[in-house]
Amino acid sequence: MKVNYSIIEQREFHSGEFALLKKAMEDTLNCLAEELRQDIDGFLETILDLKRCYSISNNETIYYVFLITLGGPNIYLRTDGVMEGAWCGDSLTIQITDERILEILEEIQERLDEIYAR
Repeated sequence: MKVNYSIIEQREFHSGEFALLKKAMEDTLNCLAEELRQDIDGFLETILDLKRCYSISNNETIYYVFLITLGGPNIYLRTDGVMEGAWCGDSLTIQITDERILEILEEIQERLDEIYAR
């Protein structure tokens, strides 16, 4: 099932590589969406890295960043629904607009906050 998104920012230096980056991000997003709908714990087991961005003043989480792929392209997914990708100097940032996926990402953030935001 195709996930809806809007482009926030794109930097295109190499048209061939940018097209590959965009396709890789779309494919990754659609695969992740299917995985998120079926098994959140399975998704969390497959991420390569996790970073928590938070406010120092009140220790409130702003969002978590998951490293999804590395090395060509690098793709990151944030719990606020932003996905960022980079490859060969090109970059693309998108905002997921699919409400169900955004709800799942919010649920993941709440689960992670129980562990990390104490």
